[in-house]
Amino acid sequence: SGEERVVKHLKFTRWPDHGTPPSSAQLLRFLHCMRAAHAQGPLIVHCSAGIGRTGVLICTDVILGLIERDLSINVSDIVKEMRLQRYGMVQTKEQYLFCYKVWLDALQSILLRHGNRWQPENPSDSQPIPVNHDYFPQHWSPLPKEEIISIYF
Repeated sequence: SGEERVVKHLKFTRWPDHGTPPSSAQLLRFLHCMRAAHAQGPLIVHCSAGIGRTGVLICTDVILGLIERDLSINVSDIVKEMRLQRYGMVQTKEQYLFCYKVWLDALQSILLRHGNRWQPENPSDSQPIPVNHDYFPQHWSPLPKEEIISIYF
């Protein structure tokens, strides 16, 4: 058809199969780069089996999207919904707990960045957390060149 497309390939090389990244900050950095590279069109996420690391990445991206829209977050429900679409998403207990860690670290980053020491008086307090959804640390550098490949066709 003569139409030209750019395909950007991002690869997270520091994430072991059946495991979790060394830190939630590394995954948040990767998600930041992924979102910056994904301006429009489809986004494809895949690991070796397409369920463990893929499930964690998608789950944490959904969590960040819910934070951005000030919506409630239930990691269990997110994973259940993903498993309806692909059996086995988020393979291990460690990966499941890591989704919670990324969520908590993103919220902590928001609160610390804005000097906000907000804490509810009781866990059922429905007061919203005042944020501007800036959970990506400003000092992050771009991904190393070996982790981003642009393909033109």
